[in-house]
Amino acid sequence: MSGTAGRLLWPPICKNASTALLACFTGRKAPERRLAGLPVVRHLSEVRPADVLLVVHRDPLERFVSAVCDKLIARHGATDLWAASHAVLGAQAGQARLEDWVAAMLEPDPEAADVHFRPQALHLFDHPYHHHPDLSELPLWASDVLGPAMAQRLFQRVNARETGTFRLPSGARPTLDELHAEHLSHGRFPHAEDLIPPDLRARLARVYAADCALRQGWGYSCTL
Repeated sequence: MSGTAGRLLWPPICKNASTALLACFTGRKAPERRLAGLPVVRHLSEVRPADVLLVVHRDPLERFVSAVCDKLIARHGATDLWAASHAVLGAQAGQARLEDWVAAMLEPDPEAADVHFRPQALHLFDHPYHHHPDLSELPLWASDVLGPAMAQRLFQRVNARETGTFRLPSGARPTLDELHAEHLSHGRFPHAEDLIPPDLRARLARVYAADCALRQGWGYSCTL
């Protein structure tokens, strides 16, 4: 978005309402073509003094769980992610446990990870951001900054799919295929506390340390 006072520069970070925001800003609905032909600022040297920088951020553990449920368990629009997983983990990638997938696909090189899991900090310029709402604050921020009409357009497009959760037996470490089968049968996801045991949480804290530092610098907590 641009205007006489400058441009609104915003990185579309997956799992942070990026599809809804982009649809609101541009009217585009097809995720696979959502960035085609749009102006892109790739380097800090291209930022102008009058530009306004926006980032919508999210607690990294909450974002990770959302990505796991959507892409690894429900497997919505996850063809590329699973192709990459099979290339690394082999034909039986679905037999991996979540911690095995993290060890193979996220920890070795977070910058090269699938965009739904890539750390948020890697999307940002080393530059002050004028607006940095948490995802939970987005409705209020949109109304205050973009106006009520734009906010209504935005949140008519947000996918508010709700599903139930279930508890895993103590110590259970199901495979991704087992979690997928449960979701197909009952439309449920495992409870976040069971999905992310303490040892995996500690490993994710290292992967997403920069995300936590960003949030804390803006006055927000981090659950990792």
